[in-house]
Amino acid sequence: MSERVLIVYYDCENVSTDFRSLLAIEKYSQTFWGNKNVVDLAEDWSSSSSYDSFFIHIKNQEALVKLKVDLLPTGFKKVVFWNSRVVFQGAEILQRLLVKAILYEDPVYLNQKGNVVPFCVVSSKMIGAAITSQGEVDFTTLFELPSKKEVLKNENNILDISKYDDLIQFFQNRRNVRFFNEINAQKYHYEKKSREKIKIKLEYMFHKFIPEELKHYFVAPSKYISQESYSSYCVEKYNLLDVSIQWLFGDWNKATFQKFLENISYFYVTKSTEMIIEDEGRDFKSLYVSKVKSRIETLKRSPSYFKIEKVLSLTNWKNIDNVMAFYLRCLEKVKVNKKLLVFSHGDPCFSNILYDKRTDILKFIDPKGAETESESKLHYSYDIAKLSHSILGDYDFINNGLFKVEIMEDLFPKLMIEDSNRERQELKQLFISYLSRLDIDYEDLRVLESSLFLSMLPLHLDDDRKVLGLLLNGLKILDKIKESERYGS
Repeated sequence: MSERVLIVYYDCENVSTDFRSLLAIEKYSQTFWGNKNVVDLAEDWSSSSSYDSFFIHIKNQEALVKLKVDLLPTGFKKVVFWNSRVVFQGAEILQRLLVKAILYEDPVYLNQKGNVVPFCVVSSKMIGAAITSQGEVDFTTLFELPSKKEVLKNENNILDISKYDDLIQFFQNRRNVRFFNEINAQKYHYEKKSREKIKIKLEYMFHKFIPEELKHYFVAPSKYISQESYSSYCVEKYNLLDVSIQWLFGDWNKATFQKFLENISYFYVTKSTEMIIEDEGRDFKSLYVSKVKSRIETLKRSPSYFKIEKVLSLTNWKNIDNVMAFYLRCLEKVKVNKKLLVFSHGDPCFSNILYDKRTDILKFIDPKGAETESESKLHYSYDIAKLSHSILGDYDFINNGLFKVEIMEDLFPKLMIEDSNRERQELKQLFISYLSRLDIDYEDLRVLESSLFLSMLPLHLDDDRKVLGLLLNGLKILDKIKESERYGS
């Protein structure tokens, strides 16, 4: 018979000043990992066949008193007290710890960087003694005991996200890494390692083609290694959050976002001073015609394409060919200079930009790579379209699963972005006001941006829900373009 274990997830603390300076969240439990918050993950990860667990989420003092009176006397041999600011870097780490801790007769405590963190496995009697009649926890009684035992000392596996460095590490560790890549975090740098040796080499070489006046915007690579089965290089480690996380959960307002836009606009205006004219406009066609057509053909050949056809049949577009025909007609009307190339990061979506609102430090990471100077240049609109698909196109919400799809009265599917920032539309308008500095028209930009959502579809076929979100968002942009006098005619 397995042990009965009560897991008490203590969620009565408001977030620290360090935490609140980065994210507009009131409770640690509301922090997201992927498309789930950490309390939901805690409950999912706590279950195991090795013990019979009961998970309870304590949100207030009344619930704590009820726990003491009603649950603790009911025969739980072990109780896990888990402060919500403690996070684990994976289900297997937590489960391995609990399986081991339950076997101890004495209380079990955790050591992180030489300090005991607010997570322990103790007896019901000890928890009961630490909970006062007013529904408060006497942490001195609970944690400062002579019999404490340290069972997990790996500093990278347990984090206290009330602390700035741990919070940054938590989000840096949750970055999506493609299956062929591996990111190893060291104390002062990251090592990027991959079986795709040419890609790693091009990323490493890219840095030498960055114009001198823009190099401070990039994290410099070092220690390039090429082995038979992999290649790797290192980059300096910055304790900065990527803009994607801050855009989703941060406390942006017009003042802070304008500061960010001023910084990033300087980058784009400065890099545009070294333009080159391409005779045939081949790069524009490659990015916005050939690539999109090729990706859509790949999509059509996929086994799951029938699902996309069903969704499209419920819309005014009816099929993907109608979508592409309209997009290509719009592309012919775009007024940008189709022969203009500039130095380009290649993928400046928000997850590839690190930023500190307090110091105004901005760093680009994960560039596309280049072997020659000419390869470091793309059509001048491409980076701006990538930026726009994060700001105007809500890409980061879709990529993190923060959306839902509703079937309306006309039976058409509608994408609903789950965004709690009431100032978001003002922030988007602020970005639109900067487009004249970037020498691009708003409607033209939305046409180019729509291509990014269409071309991403076959890259995410392992996630039907994300494909649905990307598709509906691309259609929403094109629907809006249809209303334009210039593009709708």
